[in-house]
Amino acid sequence: MTTTKNLPVAPGDQIHFLESGFTFSSSDNISSGIVALRGMTVTITDELIRASRDRNGDSWLQRLVDPNETRFAMGPFPSNQPVFKPGSNEFERERERRRQAAWAVADEGDRAKALKAVQAEFGAPGPTQVSVEFRGDSGLPQRAQV
Repeated sequence: MTTTKNLPVAPGDQIHFLESGFTFSSSDNISSGIVALRGMTVTITDELIRASRDRNGDSWLQRLVDPNETRFAMGPFPSNQPVFKPGSNEFERERERRRQAAWAVADEGDRAKALKAVQAEFGAPGPTQVSVEFRGDSGLPQRAQV
């Protein structure tokens, strides 16, 4: 059994991720790497605790009680928080995925409702055009969004 000394969690506890991109191992198997996504909830296991330790015996799980930590926190992901942060790549991809699914609805009335639901949840899409023009002596492009 893995010791949980100096750790704020024990097997069976849950943690959640507030940002996407944190990579961790869930076991001693080198191929057990997981890339966390915002909103993901993970249940702590003995294997995860063992895999979280570095050569000095320190664990990234110790940072769960650090007030400056913004990537993960104790407990399940709060149900009152949005999983997708506006402006993030995940937000844009999910909005586009749902928009395409709404456009694929055969019935016009149902399609209109589905598109309206996407707009209500994700808002209007941002600019879809970028114009580049050259100015001045430098010849460097200046970007303007239209």
